[in-house]
Amino acid sequence: MRLARVLTDTGPRIAVMTEAGTRATLLEATRLADLFKDDGWKHTATSAPSNGEVITDPVLLNLADETTRIFCVGHNYRRHIQEMGRPLPEHPTVFFKMSTATIGPTDDILLPASSAAMDWEVELAVVVADDLHDAPEDRCRQAIAGYTLINDVTARDWQHRTSQWFTGKNFERTTPLGPVIVTPDELPQDHTGHVDIEISCEVNGITRQRARTGDLVFPVPSLLGYLSRSVGLRPGDIVATGTPAGVGAAMNPPTFLQPGDTVRTDAAGIGACVNHCRRRPGGTS
Repeated sequence: MRLARVLTDTGPRIAVMTEAGTRATLLEATRLADLFKDDGWKHTATSAPSNGEVITDPVLLNLADETTRIFCVGHNYRRHIQEMGRPLPEHPTVFFKMSTATIGPTDDILLPASSAAMDWEVELAVVVADDLHDAPEDRCRQAIAGYTLINDVTARDWQHRTSQWFTGKNFERTTPLGPVIVTPDELPQDHTGHVDIEISCEVNGITRQRARTGDLVFPVPSLLGYLSRSVGLRPGDIVATGTPAGVGAAMNPPTFLQPGDTVRTDAAGIGACVNHCRRRPGGTS
């Protein structure tokens, strides 16, 4: 099953999408959190195509709304850790991304005037459907609503000003999210219950990142369990799992996004975000 947040005449609605993305069956919920609060959400969503309102050629919106909590993980692909010259971590590096940083799968990335080092970071993201507190990994697997894609565009010059990454990760309207959420049963998984697919990033048609999510140091069930033992997770939360090798900061010389660039991030079985880069209007950050 494929879920999306789509535009309607009355505002955003959660919808069940066809695989081709040309038809969307509308659900009552306007936010992911509202859909997942219903214990029977899977039945509601799977039965919708037989009796729900259908729209064609839907406009896909940002999956996040103003209430969405987005947790991100750094240094989680072995090859990326190696290219950055760091040792493998003992524990996940977790930071928080505000929903105001996110955009939809075809929206423009707004490059701030105050950064000259905006970098691409394709990532698999997992969407949580249940409350998780001190949860074992088996319980965490059951709480996965599905998977989507995020491009954690990062201001490297701001990220490395201090040991805290928050400012470099939260410039407004810089982080593509989407296009859809795909339930775990439609994606290949390894023996640990972690989805194992290829993700990639192209900048102006040149492949910069390509990896399988099986290269993660901390797989999805492990990450969810870790977060459940600290801040806890709730329905509608999104967890970005880290980026693979190939970021612009690791190139020689370092290479970053410029106005006019086109960035395509892709995840096998999920789809792609295609975003153009432009300078933020007014030259403000």
